[in-house]
Amino acid sequence: MNSFKLICKLLTGISVLPFSLFVMGLAIYSSLDTSFFLNSAVKTNGVVIDLVRHANKNIYTSKYSFSDERGLTYTGVYHVYSRPAVYGIGEPVEVLYDPQFPQKSVIDDGSVQDYFFNTGIFLSGLIPFLMAILIFKRL
Repeated sequence: MNSFKLICKLLTGISVLPFSLFVMGLAIYSSLDTSFFLNSAVKTNGVVIDLVRHANKNIYTSKYSFSDERGLTYTGVYHVYSRPAVYGIGEPVEVLYDPQFPQKSVIDDGSVQDYFFNTGIFLSGLIPFLMAILIFKRL
């Protein structure tokens, strides 16, 4: 193998490894954060109080309100934009919130979207990581 090809492979492997490790670390952090939130979250009833339009598109999401255990009222915004909005104004929703930081809340829609997203992110880091390992093995 000539030295140019060797240098190209080495640079490719060196540049891909940190990126893939960062992406996999981000996915692991996000999964753990979601898991910790779900383990400590308190469920309560809320109500949709407004619809929020996406800045550049004709799609909407729901803004909701809920009260914590002390009776303080908080608001949150649902993470899914669609047309029409998934939840309409006045519609009751179940809310999960962190009792330590009630500002951190989500509508309990029963989805596992975060876990699928995190798995996809992890795989998008794992594949280049394995490719970089193969590059180094072939040097």
